[in-house]
Amino acid sequence: MNVRYRVELSQAERVYAVAADLMNEHLAVKVADAIYEETPLQDQRSLRRQVERYLSPYRTYNTIEARLRTTCRTVLWIAGGLNKRLFHLPRPWGRRAPGGGAVVAIVGVDGSGKSTIVAEIREWLGSEIDVVPMYFGTGDGRPSFLLRPFKMMMPLMTRVLRTRPKGSSHGNISDRRPGLPYGMLLTAWAIVVAREKRSKLLAARRGANRGLIVLTDRYPQNEILGFNDGPLLVRLSGVPQWLRRFETSAYALARRLPPDIVIKLQVTPRTAQTREPNMAPSVVRERTEAIHNLNFAARRVVTVNAERPLAEVIRVIKSEIWRLL
Repeated sequence: MNVRYRVELSQAERVYAVAADLMNEHLAVKVADAIYEETPLQDQRSLRRQVERYLSPYRTYNTIEARLRTTCRTVLWIAGGLNKRLFHLPRPWGRRAPGGGAVVAIVGVDGSGKSTIVAEIREWLGSEIDVVPMYFGTGDGRPSFLLRPFKMMMPLMTRVLRTRPKGSSHGNISDRRPGLPYGMLLTAWAIVVAREKRSKLLAARRGANRGLIVLTDRYPQNEILGFNDGPLLVRLSGVPQWLRRFETSAYALARRLPPDIVIKLQVTPRTAQTREPNMAPSVVRERTEAIHNLNFAARRVVTVNAERPLAEVIRVIKSEIWRLL
């Protein structure tokens, strides 16, 4: 008897011993022999049926219920994957945060690196717990169905309006107040934006209540009016009061539902201007100074110097979020 044969015999004996402990001797012999046959185990259907029949009294669910549960788990797994990649609804689909959900807001002027930071943090956290990304801006992020038609009109409006009135952030800005056509468009835009922000604020808080980490790019505020994700109708005169009240209520809701932590990315006006050359220099300076004073009524506000290398900025933000969790 060679060494290899003795090793295989010893292994078969151990398999037989385990199988005999779980089933009867007759099935134990068949199982031990089947492992060393040329026919793959998955093709030995007769043996599979015999083993299943013998072990059936120990099953938690019968065949129909087991298959139904498997189907439901598969459907939920597919729905969770679609939600994670496409819909971003505030619904748990995998593993919730062990310490409870939270809303983490990444804020800063255009060009401070918000989108990059959100993508990095989402990839880091998303491998462990459920993370819902949420974009509160009106720029390059994914717009809602209500806002999408306005976004599609922007290239046309840019060509028609060669200069923009006072209060705008991008393009050639003049000192004139908004005229009637521009004022009407801005009013419609402001109301749709307020409606979208209100909906997202409620969704963010519901997601956190369900144990999700909601990671937001920007966050509405009513501390500074007219820009930095604040109310827009203050730029206009002659707007009906009921429209102003509607817009104001959406931003007031942001103060009632503050983030659990705000990460403020701080850059110099020069850096922001380099990264966002289409923004007016005066607007860049104004918004860079204003971001210092915003606190969003949050429990914790952390200012991060985004001038430092990206890896260092990411490490600091990860440390703050981990402390929250």
